[in-house]
Amino acid sequence: MKKIFLIGMPGSGKSTLGVKLADSWEIPFFDLDKEIEKNSGKRISKIFNEDGESEFRKIEARLLRAFSDSYPSFIMSTGGGTPCFHQNLEFMNNSGLTIYLKVSIGELEKRLDFEKESRPLLAESKSLKRKIQQLISKRAECYEGATYVIESDGITLLDIESAITKS
Repeated sequence: MKKIFLIGMPGSGKSTLGVKLADSWEIPFFDLDKEIEKNSGKRISKIFNEDGESEFRKIEARLLRAFSDSYPSFIMSTGGGTPCFHQNLEFMNNSGLTIYLKVSIGELEKRLDFEKESRPLLAESKSLKRKIQQLISKRAECYEGATYVIESDGITLLDIESAITKS
């Protein structure tokens, strides 16, 4: 079995598709953001507000490595920024497969509009679309370093399984 890391913008479907894939393959699924909250006893927004993004990114990198070292195979949904800090993308590529779920700005805006308040990097923005564009422009080069890029507003479980079986 393999370690599969799903990367991409918030709202790209990493958690939703990750759960389905893990169920299909009967291997563990981890949502890195939820694991950070469990481990720290704080919501991510509280970590950002009280400790800052830099501290959050250190916690994120440490837990990413701890889970990878602890399990021979899994599906993990990473946070949107995870691959772009602390050489995390390089680590994930060396530990398993990374799959970038690339969804259009318009689709991300639709998906995130109702939940932007729960996402620290989106909550403060007056224009959700502009904030998504800014984040994509910062992260695109990093994301493109994934093992596989699946580009579609309607990414399916079959699309991910097809990419994985190619490896």
